[in-house]
Amino acid sequence: MAKAKQSAKRRPMTVNTKELTLKLAAINQTQAVIEFNMDGTVITANENFLKTLGYTLDEIKGHHHRIFCDPAWTSTSEYTAFWQKLNRNESDMGVYRRIGKGGKEVWMQAAYCPVTDEMGRPFKTEGGFKFQVQRVNDDATAPRLPGASQR
Repeated sequence: MAKAKQSAKRRPMTVNTKELTLKLAAINQTQAVIEFNMDGTVITANENFLKTLGYTLDEIKGHHHRIFCDPAWTSTSEYTAFWQKLNRNESDMGVYRRIGKGGKEVWMQAAYCPVTDEMGRPFKTEGGFKFQVQRVNDDATAPRLPGASQR
């Protein structure tokens, strides 16, 4: 049985590039997506992400993830642990508070998922935001969301 598992891992994966391209296009139409290097610097982001936070790609590319977060949180051990977790190839999912251009506060349901190379080592992180949960500044009386944190 162990040999069967080993040989299954060695088999080359067949890839239908057309199908993958179509799937990525569907994701980009329906989700806000951003990619980071494992050190937290922005590689790229799609239009949905840029529109939601009010930036252009040129304004964020090469900058660290912390530009989207409250500085009080990015200086904590919790923020350091967030990036350590991603670097251990562990995803992080939840409701996240993000700060857009001009200080716009945005809450999003999201997942940060490391992408691995052939050896299983993470080399970048994808952030996929399913939907905007709440813009706190648009409604100062809106209740806090259950499970929402500074993350």
